[in-house]
Amino acid sequence: MKLPRMKPGDLLVIKLLDLTSNSGWLPDDIAQDYPASECAVCGWYVNHDKEVIRITDKVVGDGDKTITVIPKGFLKSVKVVPYDRGKE
Repeated sequence: MKLPRMKPGDLLVIKLLDLTSNSGWLPDDIAQDYPASECAVCGWYVNHDKEVIRITDKVVGDGDKTITVIPKGFLKSVKVVPYDRGKE
């Protein structure tokens, strides 16, 4: 998928396919046809490369920042959410 134009610190809403795994309660014959889970995440854009996009849970500071790495093949949509950075 083609990504929108983004710059570091942009707020994103990402819809993606995530893992689904079978537990002990789900028989293998049903689990083998289980679909991927459709999920949504939000975070601030860090960067991307040919294979992944990176977002973080903090827009500023180097404290306990968590970087989430999402393979591009899992992406369903990426939306930049406009907001006024001067009113944070």
